[in-house]
Amino acid sequence: MAKLPIRRNKIKIDLTNVSSISSESILYLLSFGYYLKKKYNYLSLRGNLPKNEQCKQFMIECGFSSHVRFDTEFIQQNKDILSIQSGKTADTDIAEKVVEFFKLKTGKARGQITKSIYTTIMELMVNTVDHAYDSPNQNIRNDWWLIAFYIQEDNKIEFAFLDNGVGIPKTLNKKLKEKINEFLLHNNHYLLSESALNGKLQEGINRSRTKEENRGNGLPKIKSFFSKGLIKELIILSDKGYINMMTKEQKDIENNFKGTLFRWSF
Repeated sequence: MAKLPIRRNKIKIDLTNVSSISSESILYLLSFGYYLKKKYNYLSLRGNLPKNEQCKQFMIECGFSSHVRFDTEFIQQNKDILSIQSGKTADTDIAEKVVEFFKLKTGKARGQITKSIYTTIMELMVNTVDHAYDSPNQNIRNDWWLIAFYIQEDNKIEFAFLDNGVGIPKTLNKKLKEKINEFLLHNNHYLLSESALNGKLQEGINRSRTKEENRGNGLPKIKSFFSKGLIKELIILSDKGYINMMTKEQKDIENNFKGTLFRWSF
């Protein structure tokens, strides 16, 4: 288990005894560390690597040390990993970098799949920029975080994208019935599946908190990519809501997840 002790205006990520770690947990760890750093004006984010050799190698290869200060310099060598990317804006260069990584590893040319990759990445970045503030009354804009892996045996790319904002259920423009259900039942998974992913429903309500005409369409567009088979293994976790589009599992988790996590493959 990772620890985040805070001493003398420094946050240290202690990974010494970590024996198992995933790409999503690495993104969350970095995102939360940077969130604390910005919110409380800490000077630096430092860390160490696990004693477990497999975990240590994985964290080096995914580019973790590019975002956290270490006493030793590490070089990423695994070309099947698109190292951790982060930013505050919708970055077309990063989206294009993801597309090029996909083309290089899968051997596929530009087409409907690469277009859906670019659009998905851009929609998630834009969603972060528009909605992922610490709270409506504060001005802490959180970064988005992205990582991608090439799975050679399946000839596919797996992605994880995270923002550390307030979460989708809190940013939706809800109907009265949904507000009541949320208060009584805390059914965040319903808000994710029936509201956010469907966007503008037949009643005509704009699901974006900004209520701008061109907003609130990002998640429905990503859902349409899944329905067409362009996206596979789509999982969304936000606030307390969890949805697995592949298995159709929907549930609320016990502990609050700060922000929104997307995991999917092409």
